[in-house]
Amino acid sequence: MDLHCYPQMTAPSWLIPDKLAELKKLYIRGGELQNLGQFKKNDKWKVEILRLKFLSNLKMDWSEIRASFPDLFYLEKFNCPKLSLFPCDENGLWLKPLNDQ
Repeated sequence: MDLHCYPQMTAPSWLIPDKLAELKKLYIRGGELQNLGQFKKNDKWKVEILRLKFLSNLKMDWSEIRASFPDLFYLEKFNCPKLSLFPCDENGLWLKPLNDQ
């Protein structure tokens, strides 16, 4: 799924793990999102590839991403200044270490 320039600060009601249970790739580029939605604590995304670009208002830390996206093996972030403590390389990429699989 590729979400471009979403104009609201809160995620759309359909952007939750329950409604997108088979989703493996999520790309979010631009817009005003401040979070990736409100969902139950036990809800986990099946997303394996996550790309976050040009999201100046998105505020999350790495532990939140890892808890919400346990199957994640590829993350790309670019120009998302409020994403903190992400172990990305100088190009904004993170790959799940082989010993974590």
